[in-house]
Amino acid sequence: MKVTMITSTFLPNVGGAEMCIFHLSRALTDHGVDVEIITPRVRGHLLHSGDSSLFIKMLKVKYLPLTPKFSFCLLLFALCKYAAKSDVIHAHFLYPAGLAAVLYKVLSRKPCVVTAHGVDILINESIGYGMRLNKAYDLMIKFALKSADAVIAPSRLVAEEAIKAGAPASKIHIIPNGVDIEKFSSDRVNANTAKDMLGLNTTEHVVLIVANFRPVKGYRFLVEAIPLILKDVPKTVFLFIGDGPEKPKIVRRIKELGVSDKAIFVGSVSPELMPLYYAAADIFVLPSISENFPLTVLEAMSSGKPIVATSTGAIPELVHEGVSGIVVKPMDSAALAKAIIKFLMDPSLRENAGRLSREIAKKYDWNVIAEKTLSLYNELLEK
Repeated sequence: MKVTMITSTFLPNVGGAEMCIFHLSRALTDHGVDVEIITPRVRGHLLHSGDSSLFIKMLKVKYLPLTPKFSFCLLLFALCKYAAKSDVIHAHFLYPAGLAAVLYKVLSRKPCVVTAHGVDILINESIGYGMRLNKAYDLMIKFALKSADAVIAPSRLVAEEAIKAGAPASKIHIIPNGVDIEKFSSDRVNANTAKDMLGLNTTEHVVLIVANFRPVKGYRFLVEAIPLILKDVPKTVFLFIGDGPEKPKIVRRIKELGVSDKAIFVGSVSPELMPLYYAAADIFVLPSISENFPLTVLEAMSSGKPIVATSTGAIPELVHEGVSGIVVKPMDSAALAKAIIKFLMDPSLRENAGRLSREIAKKYDWNVIAEKTLSLYNELLEK
């Protein structure tokens, strides 16, 4: 079977969707599928050049010319030119790739699958989040939802929103994102060794946050919780991994609160080094206002870490409340602080939650997710 993945963003750009496309494509390749990825060259949060070339060499990737303002027309043209021998077209994001794929379906009659990654279907007007806030994009996204042969929703929330937007329920398939269980293994290195390797104080707790600095990630609510946490557990540092437009604002607020000595900003980190940072953490936190299916939560769980996160997207499906972590409502600094303090002050609770996190994460191994996706492809081809 030959599958063409089409996406508006891919490595060396860094983000959950880019890593999802990479790992799914590699796992499908391991299952005997001939996968080719078509994507434009776009600017963004880049991997280090050496890391990006290593990742890209693992797959067949066809990069299109860089365009100042991307249009779905470029992807539609690329499908017409390069996808003639493909059995299935799998688009990522309902727009622009999803729209290009369903239009190509009309021309080619090839089965078309579209994965919704969150920003293309979810809306949060309070922070201006979601492509569908633009009326033109909303119309095109709804057209793609109705026209695709199958829509993959990584979470129940995305599935519900897709149906509300007009997707036939019969076309919705909930297939979650996955994780590399072996790469993110709690057995690879213990916490103190990892802290030593990263130059961190082994006598201090490490609270890890991995996310791009954007309003939707809710950084400001975690920052407001830091003084509350330090009041009860002063030997704690907060390790921030990521970059983005809101970072200067967050750095300033941390200075205003007088806790700069307790915050470490690492910036973007190579995916190959991420297991070491997860290993060094005592707790993983994700304070998002809105989420789809956060890979970082799954990576932290695979690394055997307790989770404190908000009740949005697939997080309540991943984090079993009171078992592998604590789920709080979004935009609540006091609740975040209370949950983090609870874990920091109870080593046995951290240990048990981390162990159970690892067991839950095993259900999301990329090989399992690839098998579910391949089953969907075969179902469409049989029809």
